[in-house]
Amino acid sequence: PPALRAYNLLLSDLGMPEMDGWALIRQIRARALDAASGGRIPAAALTAYNTLRDRRVSHTFGFQILLSKPIEPEQLVKDVAKLVRTPKQSSASDAI
Repeated sequence: PPALRAYNLLLSDLGMPEMDGWALIRQIRARALDAASGGRIPAAALTAYNTLRDRRVSHTFGFQILLSKPIEPEQLVKDVAKLVRTPKQSSASDAI
């Protein structure tokens, strides 16, 4: 599988055909021991159904934030900027 290290952020909808966002993040987080393959990539989930259960499951599976749709573009940019500036970031070269 291709390495995700080249990316600064994973932004995924939870409701996708064939594989939902939770299944996707579980596969990615399964690589957590190998940071070079992307197991620790910052991740945000998008959903139209932002329930308490959605938030809990999303955080349990490895999304740092859950964003409700529809979302204003300015708010999306702010939320993504906060997420990629977390201490997990290893160097300035990883920034957007």
